[in-house]
Amino acid sequence: MLTPPMVSNPGMETHIHPFGVYRAINGEKTKSYLHTSPEFHMKNLLAEGFDKIFTLSYCFRDEPQSENHRSQFVMLEWYRNSSPYEEIMKDCEELLEYSLAELEKNNIKIKENLKSPLVKKSIQEIFIEVLDMDILEHLEVDSIRSWIQSHPEGIPLPEEKLSWDDY
Repeated sequence: MLTPPMVSNPGMETHIHPFGVYRAINGEKTKSYLHTSPEFHMKNLLAEGFDKIFTLSYCFRDEPQSENHRSQFVMLEWYRNSSPYEEIMKDCEELLEYSLAELEKNNIKIKENLKSPLVKKSIQEIFIEVLDMDILEHLEVDSIRSWIQSHPEGIPLPEEKLSWDDY
């Protein structure tokens, strides 16, 4: 499926910033956006009855250029109606294994750490491993804020209260 790269509504993700585009429609200056992800259009297609869909397309995000962020990049996104997340995880594993095998078959050098077997971990396990904190014990805003305040190592907090997701 191809999704339109220019949309009238870029989505409401707090930390993802779209590029605005002005164009003339019937002589009027109208603002549109370069999509940050094909997600919204693809979910509309699912709602219209498509069962298994994917797209490989350019996405655009108004982010500072760095090693980790590009303002334009290619994203593979796929959806399947009525599939448990375990099947989607299996898709990801098979795609990674296939891609690595194809790279090796074509003598393309792969970093050693990418050859390691995949390890499945829950978000809870990662929080415990990295922060020595059980995130499930901090599901309220005041609790997560208090935990962060009691561990100030390089975590600046603004004066105003944030949402749980922002903490």
